[in-house]
Amino acid sequence: LAIGAFFALLLATVADPFVPMSPVPGDGPGPNALLQNHVLMIIHPPMLYLGYVGMTMPFAMALAALLRGELSDSWLRELRRWTLLPWLFLSVGIILGSWWAYEVLGWGGYWAWDPVENASFLPWLAATGYLHSTVVQQRRRILKAWTLSLVIASFLLTILGTFMTRSGVFNSVHSFTQSAIGPAFLAFLAVLLVLSLGLLLGRAHLLESEGRISAVLSRETAFLFNNILFVVFTFTVLLGTVFPLLSEALRGIKVSVGEPYFNRMAVPIGMLMVFLMGVGPILPWGRPSLAALGRDFVWPAAPGRRRWAALAAPCRCSALPCAALPPGSTCASCCCRRCCVRASVRWPCCPCYGAAGCCRSGAPAATWCTWPW
Repeated sequence: LAIGAFFALLLATVADPFVPMSPVPGDGPGPNALLQNHVLMIIHPPMLYLGYVGMTMPFAMALAALLRGELSDSWLRELRRWTLLPWLFLSVGIILGSWWAYEVLGWGGYWAWDPVENASFLPWLAATGYLHSTVVQQRRRILKAWTLSLVIASFLLTILGTFMTRSGVFNSVHSFTQSAIGPAFLAFLAVLLVLSLGLLLGRAHLLESEGRISAVLSRETAFLFNNILFVVFTFTVLLGTVFPLLSEALRGIKVSVGEPYFNRMAVPIGMLMVFLMGVGPILPWGRPSLAALGRDFVWPAAPGRRRWAALAAPCRCSALPCAALPPGSTCASCCCRRCCVRASVRWPCCPCYGAAGCCRSGAPAATWCTWPW
């Protein structure tokens, strides 16, 4: 109700859509030309809007639980259900927006780390971390304060994202409007942040974990590290997005934070997430035995171990012509360019497919390759 009242107040004051224009134009300007040429125009924005608005419900439920002091497991299950729907809308909206950008706007890819793109990505990251932490809270009865903090942060980031989109202070291809609502949104965000922190601190005694992490090599530990990575990722994207604005406001220096920063920071975090996605589901809950760990990891690790052993093995070359070998033969049976590079002497080499080390079927007989090193 309070959130609805705030937006109604905006419509009645600084964002009044019925303010008379002078002079009165003969016809309206219509939508921006970039928004008129794709069917996703009628799908992508509503998906993000539903995701943003939908985050209001879990935020309100979290604050209500803190106000009433009722923090049992039942509210957590309901909270998770109400978060899944806006998270799904945000996911669909982001995917469709990436498709639209690649096909129409010509950004050279699906994602350009544009400030308004990041505005939708930030609450998605926080909400995804929250959905993971609820699994641990339900199974091991830990991370209750962490879980509530993430669901609150998800909504606060939607307010920040709305400010990024509507205020016009960010240099973005999405910033099609200039508005005076920026200060009002920042004030509203500050009030919500103070209120949320006050409730979390005031109910800290009710948010203590009933269980604990009993082993490092356990599924709950993997989930915890996964959550930490989501928070680090969120902070990294947030810092890169707002840093130019902060630098200009505090130091009077205009700086630009572009794709190199985001890619340099996002790639290692993403690789660690992918690693935990593979390892986490294999680890058991609680304190596993060494025998159980060995049993759970031996089969998934076997193909990877064989692959790494094959890559690390030295090449053994022969002088057989490629024509005498079956298609797809590797450097173990045919001396290819990759083998010759490893040697400092004159080796018989077969023509092959680049660095892959696979011989070409029907190639001429072996020839002598001399390498200067």
